[in-house]
Amino acid sequence: MIERWMTMMLVLLAAGCAGPGNAVPPVVREARERADDGHDAFAEGRIEEATLAYGEALSRYRSIDDPVGIVRSLVNIAVVRNASGARSDASDCLDAVDRYVATLSPGEIDGELNELRAEAAWMRAYLELDAGRRGSAWRELERGRALGPPRGMRGRFDNLEARLRLEEGDAAGALSVARRAAGINRRAGERAETADSHRLGGRAALATGDAVAAQAAFESALAIDRDLARPGKVADDLEGLADAARAMGQAGTASAFDERARLARRAAGE
Repeated sequence: MIERWMTMMLVLLAAGCAGPGNAVPPVVREARERADDGHDAFAEGRIEEATLAYGEALSRYRSIDDPVGIVRSLVNIAVVRNASGARSDASDCLDAVDRYVATLSPGEIDGELNELRAEAAWMRAYLELDAGRRGSAWRELERGRALGPPRGMRGRFDNLEARLRLEEGDAAGALSVARRAAGINRRAGERAETADSHRLGGRAALATGDAVAAQAAFESALAIDRDLARPGKVADDLEGLADAARAMGQAGTASAFDERARLARRAAGE
C-alpha cells in the first residue's frame, strides 16, 4: 500500500523557501522539519511515526493559521492514514480540509492552495472508487480538475478516470484515456504514473479483445516498475502478461507468467 502513495507524498511535501535576506520564522522552520521527518518515516514504513510528525507539523501551522501549511499537513496525514488501512481517518482529514477552506475568504485562496485542494479531491475520488461509490468518485474527480491540478498530477487524474471507465464497462473509453495519460505522465517525468497508465491500458485492451496491444502495454509497465523496484506493481504486470498470453491461446506462457507473479508476491511478503 505504501508504494502506491509515495509519488503523491513527494508532491505534497514540496515547500517554498525563503528568499535572500528573508529569515524563516522559527515556527515555520519547525513545521517544515517535522514534515520532512514525516516523509522520511513514511518512506521507511514507519507509519505511526509519520502520522505523529505530520500531526506536529499541522499543529505548528495551525498556531499561525497558515492555510497552505494546514491543508498540506491534513492531506499528508490522510495519505498516511489511508496507507495504514485507516480509511475513515483519511476521510476525516479530507473533511477537515473542506471545513477549513470554507472559512477562508476568496483573497486567501491562492493558486498553491487550489493545487493542494485538487490533490485532496483526487484522493477523495480514489477513496470513493475503492469503496464502490463511482458516482461520488466522478464528482470528486471533476471537482479536482476544476481546481487546476499541478502539471505533474494531470496524468494521475486521467489514470483514475481510466480506472473508473474500466470498472463501468467502458473498455474503449478507458483505453483511450489510459493512452492519453501515458503520454502526459511520460512528458511530465512521472515514471510511476506512466507505468500505471500502461497497466490500465493493458487491462482495457484485454477487455476490448486486443491481446497483442495488452501484451505490449504490460511489457512497458513491467520495464518501468522493475526499474523503480515496485514489488506489488511488478507482480500486477506479470499477472497482466499471463492474462494476455491466455487470451492469445498461449497456455504454457501464461502458466509461466503466473508462476513468476506468484513468486514475486511471495518474495515481497504479500
